[in-house]
Amino acid sequence: MVGDRRKRRALSPLLAAEHYLDAELERCSAEALFLMDRGEVVASSVRDGGRYEGGTPLAAAYSDGGASCDLYAHVVDVRGRSLLFASIGARVRSVREVERSIDRIFAE
Repeated sequence: MVGDRRKRRALSPLLAAEHYLDAELERCSAEALFLMDRGEVVASSVRDGGRYEGGTPLAAAYSDGGASCDLYAHVVDVRGRSLLFASIGARVRSVREVERSIDRIFAE
């Protein structure tokens, strides 16, 4: 949960972003969350025992059995850069909150 994520603070912004996505995944019913830059996965979080594997490119994850699930994709601004945030299976509560949190992580 959130407390656990805070205990696992990371010096690397990429690892911190993964910890944040893990916590966000726990708050929603999505199967997987991805943050991408120009088609490359920057950070991701997937449910344990689910059909997706961490680090799998979004297109591969979605086409390998995920195509029956809903895909939600949003452009988010992180440090002036447009990144793609995607969730498979369900929406997150607030994309703008995800955007602010990821932006704050990469500001440090």
